[in-house]
Amino acid sequence: MEEKSGTIIFQKINEGSKSEKLQPFLYISKDEIIPVFFNGSNPFENNELAKFDGKQITVEGTTENSTFIIQKIKENQN
Repeated sequence: MEEKSGTIIFQKINEGSKSEKLQPFLYISKDEIIPVFFNGSNPFENNELAKFDGKQITVEGTTENSTFIIQKIKENQN
C-alpha cells in the first residue's frame, strides 16, 4: 500500500470522442498529476470521488496501469 496526498480535481479527457468523460486526478504538484479511481466505484460516475472535488485529501492504495487505485480516502483538515 502506498500513501499519497494532494487535491482531487476532475478534467475532461478524450474530448470529442465516444470515450469523452470527466476523469478524476490527484494533483500533487505541477509536475505530478495522476489519474485515480476509487476501488468499487462506478468508473463512469465517480460518485465516491465527486464529493472530494477540490479538497485536500490523503489516500492509500496501489498503482495499476498508471492509475492509482484508492482503497482508503480521508479529507485533510486545514
